[in-house]
Amino acid sequence: MRLNAYLAQNGRISRRKADALIASGSVTVNGRVIRSPGYGVADDDAVKADGAHIRAEPKKYLLLHKPKGVTSTVKDKFAALTALDLLPRESRNVYPAGRLDKNSTGMLILTNDGELCHRITHPRHEIEKEYLATLRGSLPEKACTQLVHGIRDGEDLLRVERLVFLERGRERTRCRITVREGKKRHLRRIFRRAGTPVEELHRIRIGGLLLNGLPEGQYRRLSRRQAYRALRREPE
Repeated sequence: MRLNAYLAQNGRISRRKADALIASGSVTVNGRVIRSPGYGVADDDAVKADGAHIRAEPKKYLLLHKPKGVTSTVKDKFAALTALDLLPRESRNVYPAGRLDKNSTGMLILTNDGELCHRITHPRHEIEKEYLATLRGSLPEKACTQLVHGIRDGEDLLRVERLVFLERGRERTRCRITVREGKKRHLRRIFRRAGTPVEELHRIRIGGLLLNGLPEGQYRRLSRRQAYRALRREPE
């Protein structure tokens, strides 16, 4: 984890305050003054700020079934309800590993493990996310090919990895979609460009980790081993 992120998370200070402490020479790692906020820190490193030990908090892993209307950001002054509001107060020192937009539902992983969060969200790791989608209208065959090869929306080239139809009608299409990218409102944008806007979007899988019938609005705790299944290509 980056040193400034480590200080902010475990020292309960802002990232800006962490950067200022590092720049002032007040932070040491294993007895050596470090002035780079991006310096890599492991949980077993001895980190001090102004002479006080900064110890890593125990890692927490939660799987939440996010309901519609809930914002997945940690703080949003305009949100009526955030994902953290659905957790007990003692479990709120976590953050989402990726996001679901306000109108989407389904799996959201919350953790204070920076390494897991980075590996789930960074594009180069290509972690699969699978969704159930209800689309308005009929999706033609030509559009299916375009979705796989990519459809440009502004500066972004958006694509899906796989698409499996569950129901095809003139008024409505239901399908399972797998993506390996995570651009903002990715699926809503690509299907709008394809002419079949998303009516409902529900995430059921991240990597090898499944939602598995968890009720909407509820969460379950995961072990580290369970949480890291999210980095696998497919479920066991």
